[in-house]
Amino acid sequence: MRAWFVALALICAGPMAMAQTTPLAAPSPEGAIRVAASQDGEMVHAPVGSAIALELQATASTGTSWSVAQKPDNLGEPTQLSGPTSQNAGGRPLLGAPRWQVFVFDVSAAGGGPLVLEKKGRDGAVVETFTINVMAH
Repeated sequence: MRAWFVALALICAGPMAMAQTTPLAAPSPEGAIRVAASQDGEMVHAPVGSAIALELQATASTGTSWSVAQKPDNLGEPTQLSGPTSQNAGGRPLLGAPRWQVFVFDVSAAGGGPLVLEKKGRDGAVVETFTINVMAH
């Protein structure tokens, strides 16, 4: 009988625990030009000397990860930052939930071109593409 009460408590707590999650901001550096996934296909203007932070999400437990496929020569090699996208009421990240995968590029010179990232699955196949056009001045 006790096992039934425990099972019932866990079943009832599940939806409540899901409802009590808090979204977390991407761990982008302060002052960086933040670019969200919703800006796919857009033009991003950036002054020379600034940084562009692409804020994308991936789920490591499913084997997906973003990588740079193409970048303009006027952008430096990216620094990658990661962090949870949400936490539960106790302040802990949710297991199996997506994580932020942030790519920070320093803008080193004027110019521009396409910046393309690919999300690949466990087998290496591209499952999603993210593209912005960067114009540095």
